[in-house]
Amino acid sequence: MEGWGWHFLASEHPIPVRTAAELVAAMPRGAIRDMMEWGPAQTPIEQVGLLLAHELPLAPMIALSPATPALQDDRPVNEYFLLRTPFDKLMDMQ
Repeated sequence: MEGWGWHFLASEHPIPVRTAAELVAAMPRGAIRDMMEWGPAQTPIEQVGLLLAHELPLAPMIALSPATPALQDDRPVNEYFLLRTPFDKLMDMQ
């Protein structure tokens, strides 16, 4: 978002091409709130649009380090799960 790092969207199935508006419409309210927490965009559609505008095909990423093994995430973890779970009801009240 700020010119460094990568965001990965992954699935066990092909991800259909969607517009920013379509993706935002399918997002839970809490996910939108989390996404907007740091900006830089003013609306969720603009924020997702920024991500989509900088899509990078997989081949150039692999070319940067061809000997690196493929990423495997068979036990994904939400890094803020333990902090957010007790406070979900409080956050919804705001």
